[in-house]
Amino acid sequence: MYPLTLTRVSESALNKFGTNTRAYFWEFPSVAGARHYIVTMTNKAGAALQRYRILQGDMEATAVTSIPILTGDDPFPPAIPVSEEISGVVRASFYRRGSGIRDLLIWGNGFDPSIYYDNNPIRVVVYF
Repeated sequence: MYPLTLTRVSESALNKFGTNTRAYFWEFPSVAGARHYIVTMTNKAGAALQRYRILQGDMEATAVTSIPILTGDDPFPPAIPVSEEISGVVRASFYRRGSGIRDLLIWGNGFDPSIYYDNNPIRVVVYF
């Protein structure tokens, strides 16, 4: 078991209306030799709200993609299959980018994303 470092990343793409759509993510690295990842989404106080298991084989079987998120013109990028261990209901979307695995936090324009990052922290642990 090994905790991973998360980074805040964003993507911007032109949508069908001619304006930019910005998507904000938590990103963590994919790790060679991993068995699975446990992603725990918490509230600001640290209480676990959702817990996802991502199997290494499922991550590797999902194409690395650069398709933008929610522009309305592109097909939606393929999501990595996950299982939710607390409620059983999957409410998060994970994508495989060249730089790592991304968890979609929020999308839109004209707001301060730090509020969403601060109020929706996550922890990721990799198991070998």
